[in-house]
Amino acid sequence: MKFEESLELFSDYYHRDVKIQYPVTFGACKKCEFRTKDIEDGLRSGFRECWSEQKGWQDADFERPTTMDIWNYKGGAALLEDRDLIFMDDLEEADLNVNPCAGKISSSERQWIQVEKAVDGDNNIYILAEELKAEMDSWVYPLHFIDFETSTVAIPFQIGMRPYEQVAFQFSHHIVHEDGRVEHTGEFICHEAGVFPNFLFVRALKKELENDNGTIFRFSTHENTVLNAIRKQLKESNEHDKDELCEFIETITHSVKDSVEKWMGER
Repeated sequence: MKFEESLELFSDYYHRDVKIQYPVTFGACKKCEFRTKDIEDGLRSGFRECWSEQKGWQDADFERPTTMDIWNYKGGAALLEDRDLIFMDDLEEADLNVNPCAGKISSSERQWIQVEKAVDGDNNIYILAEELKAEMDSWVYPLHFIDFETSTVAIPFQIGMRPYEQVAFQFSHHIVHEDGRVEHTGEFICHEAGVFPNFLFVRALKKELENDNGTIFRFSTHENTVLNAIRKQLKESNEHDKDELCEFIETITHSVKDSVEKWMGER
């Protein structure tokens, strides 16, 4: 429908207080925001209404874990739906194309573990204890924990910047010592209007992390992505210490997928 036609349709249904019976599907319902289990508290569940009306689900069906809830399941959802594999207890291992990964838990293994535990009502933690111990034995103390706060805006703060270009304005730095002590070691924030913070940011981070060779933990992949972006900005800049800063970044990051240059930092 055209935009005006959509407005007329929605206005008409709203005015008549009639629900649009949109077909229930994996794609439409997986992230339904009108979903709750607290119906005993008087809350209404749009998810429950739709699946009751269109699929004839009873109360017991809503207690069964569904394949819509499988973690990070990106491939084959339509295939499962076509085969009417809506509930986890209908699945077999082959349905998820489970591929083992030596020494690690692959995504497909992780998904099948979830299915088994959900079906069995098993809340015990699954862990590769020996592999985890081997990983922890490789850590170098003191352990460094960094967390960034950044901004990407449509209208750049500075001349010459592109829309949605990365701006890093704050980080926190904590250390865990080998004896178990936790220390808030340092932080950085740039709140001065008109100042481009990225190069100040990475210089401050370098001062925090260059005093030892301790293993570095980041909050998520975000920190790696941000430092890759700053490295690119440095390469295009006239900063006097850009080579030194880029070398530092390469020691604590790995290159992103679309990077022409490839590296894997030892820390």
